[in-house]
Amino acid sequence: MGPTVELSLVRIAEDPLREGKMNMSKFIKVGLIAAAFTVALGAIGAEGADLGSDWHGSMKDEPMPAASSRFCYIRGDMGYSWYRDVDARYIGNYDPAGNLYENFDKVRFQDGWFAEGGFGCGFSRGIYGGLKDEVVSGGGVRWDVIYGHRFDRDFSGDIPINTNPDDPIETTVSTNTLLFNMYYDFANWRGLTPYVGVGVGVAWHDMDWVTSTDPTSPNPQFGDRDRDFAWALMAGMSYAVSQNVALDFGYRYIDMGSVDSKHEDVLGFWNPRLALDDISAHELKVGLRVSFNDLFSRRETQDSFK
Repeated sequence: MGPTVELSLVRIAEDPLREGKMNMSKFIKVGLIAAAFTVALGAIGAEGADLGSDWHGSMKDEPMPAASSRFCYIRGDMGYSWYRDVDARYIGNYDPAGNLYENFDKVRFQDGWFAEGGFGCGFSRGIYGGLKDEVVSGGGVRWDVIYGHRFDRDFSGDIPINTNPDDPIETTVSTNTLLFNMYYDFANWRGLTPYVGVGVGVAWHDMDWVTSTDPTSPNPQFGDRDRDFAWALMAGMSYAVSQNVALDFGYRYIDMGSVDSKHEDVLGFWNPRLALDDISAHELKVGLRVSFNDLFSRRETQDSFK
């Protein structure tokens, strides 16, 4: 598809500097996520110790613990992604003078919708407090596994050395993700529970045909399917519609790695490879969580703490 291509083995070789930068970037990201998980595991340990410890003091001094509740839930979510600038390159592309020219002048990656579903479990601490000594949540931790699908997003990028600069390189990308997430739920207030979370997992990208209307690149080029590491940071608020149903309003920053096309086109000719790196987005979503508290809860009476 490239306007001019030389087939020397030296020029087909990947740019080692680019690969080194990508590996260092991934190393830093993995380190940050590992640190976040360490903090989350520490919070789980501390919360678990709280749930198993005795509460000292009288009802006059402070709220009394009413229960520790273990629960599981299923969930479904819909949301919208605003993608950051994708790092796009046309690997192995050379201008008519034989100079390496891989960068795009302009890059556009379409925002889009996504849908998710999953299941999880957790535990929370109850306390007596508020009006009429009702039981409210004193916070807790939970985890879930979520499978998501991000619908087709269009990519286009301008290569100014094309015969016509208005003929961009174009393709479409869809993505599936599988994330393992851990959350810390803060104390409930009037049915509202704020939370923070971190997630890690895998992203499967599916790149469609790579095409251009440039007359020197008339043949569609094969896309490809790639798998890469994914990670996410989350914050949000849930609202308890009933004892077992909660609405979830959340924000998430997610990084889904990269995807590349193949070199070959439909006629078997070698072409520069389209590489989309650092596919990441800011996302807002709304969902529904249905829990099964009665199967896992452990209730203790107020008298046992006197």
